[in-house]
Amino acid sequence: MLCPRCRTETDHNICPVCHLDLDLHGEVSALHTEIAELRKSLENLTRQLSAKAVPASDSPPAPRVVPPPLPSVAAAARSVPPTPRPVPQPAKAPQRTGSAETTVGRFVFLGIGVFVLLLAAGFFLKYAFDEKWIGPSFQISLGFVAGIFFFGFGEFCRARHWKGFDVAMAALGLGLLYLSAYAGNQFYGLLPDFLVLLITLLVTAIGLLRATAWNSRLLAGLCFLGGYLAPLLFSTGRISSWLFFGYLTVLNLGCEALAFIKRWSLLYFLGSLLTWIALSIWSVSTATSGHFWDRFIFTQLLFLLFSILPFFSFGRVTSLAQEITVPVAILNGWLCCWSTADLLHYERVPLSLLGLCYATVAFVAALLLWRSRSRSHASSWLTAQGLVFLMLTWNAPTNSQWAAVFWTAESVAACWIAIQARDRILAVTSVLIAWAAVGQFFDSQATHWTSSEPFTNSFGPRLLTGFLVVVLFFVGAFLAWRRLDRWSSLGRWFEACGVLTLFYFLNIELVRFCSQFFREATLAAISVFWTVFAMWLLAIGIVFRRKRFRLIAIILLFVTVAKVLFLDTADFSAPYRILSCTVLGILLIVASAVYYRLTPALLASRDSSTPGSQ
Repeated sequence: MLCPRCRTETDHNICPVCHLDLDLHGEVSALHTEIAELRKSLENLTRQLSAKAVPASDSPPAPRVVPPPLPSVAAAARSVPPTPRPVPQPAKAPQRTGSAETTVGRFVFLGIGVFVLLLAAGFFLKYAFDEKWIGPSFQISLGFVAGIFFFGFGEFCRARHWKGFDVAMAALGLGLLYLSAYAGNQFYGLLPDFLVLLITLLVTAIGLLRATAWNSRLLAGLCFLGGYLAPLLFSTGRISSWLFFGYLTVLNLGCEALAFIKRWSLLYFLGSLLTWIALSIWSVSTATSGHFWDRFIFTQLLFLLFSILPFFSFGRVTSLAQEITVPVAILNGWLCCWSTADLLHYERVPLSLLGLCYATVAFVAALLLWRSRSRSHASSWLTAQGLVFLMLTWNAPTNSQWAAVFWTAESVAACWIAIQARDRILAVTSVLIAWAAVGQFFDSQATHWTSSEPFTNSFGPRLLTGFLVVVLFFVGAFLAWRRLDRWSSLGRWFEACGVLTLFYFLNIELVRFCSQFFREATLAAISVFWTVFAMWLLAIGIVFRRKRFRLIAIILLFVTVAKVLFLDTADFSAPYRILSCTVLGILLIVASAVYYRLTPALLASRDSSTPGSQ
């Protein structure tokens, strides 16, 4: 039966892809057809009656025929015999999908049985060869014949509707064919490397054709498993790198095509996983110094196949399939980036160009998908992926300070795009990039601090980069606050990044200044600065009615009091101790007076606060 919505061939009453009730859809379609026919018959009857009612121009008018009066409702009810009550049809019992016991009995035992039969076949062939019952050529030929027989027997089971046995027998036949090809090459040396890989590809293609015709994901997965593991069974150095990568490329193209046509998104995960396993084992067992271009080209093709193209299937698959595709695509993209960076020996300029190329490809694909409204979700993920790759572009050719500036600017741009497109995926991405920029800025400042660089050295560039980072964070917060809707949470994140960056930057610069000019006053200066910064936050929280700022200010004041009582009074000399305690005490009294004066207004405005005050 063919599903009219998604064109999927199925034997069930419910479509397994779009979950359409095929029986109900058929009944509704038949009802629509009958209604259309009745409407057409009624229109024809009305047209005929109208033609008879209009008299000819040259003939006398026909006498008006008055129809007899209609019978009354009571008379009609007496004349019409009562309609017999329909006999209720017995309701169909819901089909049970089966318990754990039946699942184990039907499928697990069957799979274990097939695996044990494969072991038995392998042991028998080895024993027959050890006992010299049959020669190598006959043994390999017998394995191929047995594989073809069991694969054909699976088709026979399919024709007899023996569900489960058809896939099991086909898998057994494919396993025997794979083992026979491997034994003919590795044990006996009867088949050359190129011919074995060609036979493996042919067996995989035949198995995939059967899996497509039978709509069996299990058989397709087994075919790809055997296909990807085949080159790993060769001894180290037996096959050339171009043959290895060409073989994997053909398998990847087949996996991509089958996943797109049949909407089996799980194949993206399986193909990517098996490819990286094969590539890792090959890299460990082979010297990769002389295989730059073949591995480089294969890695970029891998990026296109499993990080970009899967998003083009978003309009054809379910949300669950999309949830599988997104992490696979993102992880594969970063693995490709890491593998290429390893090939380039982590040089800064090539890494920057690599990130720019990856970001451009992701942005172009996102633009193509954005034009098709049904795939806007995929466009958002590709844009987010391109923004992350763009971070690599800024980080490689510049120092860490300017990289933080570029990352912050990129996060603000992503925030603006997210607000304009009302896209939550890009909003989350902008926040993540913003916090990455904060970490990068902290790392750059800490690096200069630990290197004992004087305050006057590179003061201008440090001041410029710190000012730009802080201002950009507050620009992002301003863009989000202008909407005053659900994007207010986005503004809070950027605001927090800006306040934290400003506090850290001023602390580091104050410590540098005191370390060069007033080393003994370092702790006292920090205490005074913390108090002044807390009062500044408190003033902003009161003026703009921002409760979060006021709470942070109170916490910072308590931390400063603890620092003065337990550290400053013990380590300072008398002048600095007096200064620290005096400034802190005066500002705390001022804060208390402000709270005494404004407490009624703050309590009254708590219920009518703006969205930004929450």
